[in-house]
Amino acid sequence: MKKDIEKDIAFIAHYYGYEAQSRQLIEEMAELTQSINKKWRGENTGLYRGYYDDMKAITEEIADVQICIEQVKLLLGITDKQIESVAESKIIREKSRIREARRKTIS
Repeated sequence: MKKDIEKDIAFIAHYYGYEAQSRQLIEEMAELTQSINKKWRGENTGLYRGYYDDMKAITEEIADVQICIEQVKLLLGITDKQIESVAESKIIREKSRIREARRKTIS
């Protein structure tokens, strides 16, 4: 993220504090879930609003979630390095599960 944006995120995070921003994150995650579900439901029920509208809504909600995640990380002192380490181990574990599932399917 750009330095100016990081400063703005820190300013907002410290102004509102952890409780408010963690609750905001929950709300934004729910809105992202809803926009993803609307796209899926529309594609599978014939009530499709349109690719552009769905992608715009999903993109906006992802941005909102990312902003709130950055604020919560900052307020809790969680570093990118910590997250990357956990993410790497989770990815390795999931790849192992997929390989095992493929082996079972083939045999």
